[in-house]
Order: sequence, then structure tokens, then C-alpha cells
Amino acid sequence: IGSHTMTHPDLTTLSQDRLEVELNESKRQLESLLGRSVEDLALPHGAFNETVLRTARQAGYKRIYTLQPRPQSADRLSEGVIGRFSMSPDVWPVEFVLTCAGAYSWLLPWRRGITKLRDRIPRGTKTTR
Repeated sequence: IGSHTMTHPDLTTLSQDRLEVELNESKRQLESLLGRSVEDLALPHGAFNETVLRTARQAGYKRIYTLQPRPQSADRLSEGVIGRFSMSPDVWPVEFVLTCAGAYSWLLPWRRGITKLRDRIPRGTKTTR
């Protein structure tokens, strides 16, 4: 059993204090309930940046799961960051095979680009469509 934070926020948008509460309190409460160490963290919305990763490691998480549509590079794996696939239980068998084979890995550069753009927008700024 792993943590998924207290309130499921986009961790990249939180202040450092709030980020620490989300990660530490979730871990503490799960460990209290289970009577054992909780070392896995599934990132809400798959969202992360270096601050989130550093804070999660400081909280004691050893494996951090993202929603990036392909496995992480070896350097990220050594950091404990693991890519995972979003998969519905009722997915067609052909889609399951294609996803596992990396057919959707082209989404990764798009997600990274969107994340970089989002990180450039000052917090508290509203965007209009």
C-alpha cells in the first residue's frame, strides 16, 4: 500500500509548507493504520517537478510513480521515479498491448512541453480561453 497524499492536489502548485503536509501527513497516517513503513507514492495527476521529488524523498518515499506514458530513463529509475500507464479495466485487448508496447510514448514530449508552459505561468494568475 502506498500514499496518494491527503487531498489529491496537483503537488506542483503547492507552497513548500503545504507540500510537506500533503506528503508527510498521508505517510504518517497510513503507517499508523498499517503498522508498517509506507515507501511508495503515486503522484496525484502524475504531476511533479524537482521540488516535489526532493520533498517526497525527504519524507521517506523510495518509489515515486508518475503518469508518464512510458518507463522512466535509467537515471530517473535510480532516483526512484517510475513511469506508469493509465489503464482502464475495460480497455480493449489491442489497446492494452499497444500501450504496453509504447505506442503512446509520443505523448511524453507533449506532456513535458505543457508542464514547462504551465510552470512559466505565475501562480495565482488566471488564464482565459
